[in-house]
Amino acid sequence: MPFLGSSWDEQPLPAIEKSWTLEEVTAHHKTRALHTIVVDVVVWRPFCNGIEVLLIKRKYEPFAGSWALPGGFVEVGETCARAARRELEEETGLVALGPGLSLVGVFDALGRDPRGPNIGIAYVIKYRPIMGDPRAADVATEFGWFSVNSLPQTAFDHANIIALATTEIES
Repeated sequence: MPFLGSSWDEQPLPAIEKSWTLEEVTAHHKTRALHTIVVDVVVWRPFCNGIEVLLIKRKYEPFAGSWALPGGFVEVGETCARAARRELEEETGLVALGPGLSLVGVFDALGRDPRGPNIGIAYVIKYRPIMGDPRAADVATEFGWFSVNSLPQTAFDHANIIALATTEIES
């Protein structure tokens, strides 16, 4: 897949052998957008000849009171997959055991989060009873299972993530 933003090759870094001062490093980074990394998890299950996904209702802004996928920020020293497992457990109580998480895609549209630019790494996992019973916890006030054919309004770009995950699930 080609790199969709070309800013990395428009402003090449100075030669590696150069010793940079703190001021030079700071000035260099001010010319680049700093993105945070977030993860989202699509938990799905078969239901009545269709697919349902698990959504949480957000407690905090942005989008307080809106339905969203479980997810959140990747912490320092954490892989994206580990962050996805942690956020899933923190927000729903579900434990993603084994190799069940699969990558859905990378979502980096400008404006996808009103807090600032971020790169979303989305995963999908099929719900299994061994994962536990879902519950609302941490930043979630409630949870619900929703048919992919009749989703409520969702926060961020989560409808797009669910649509792509559904395509992969059905194939």
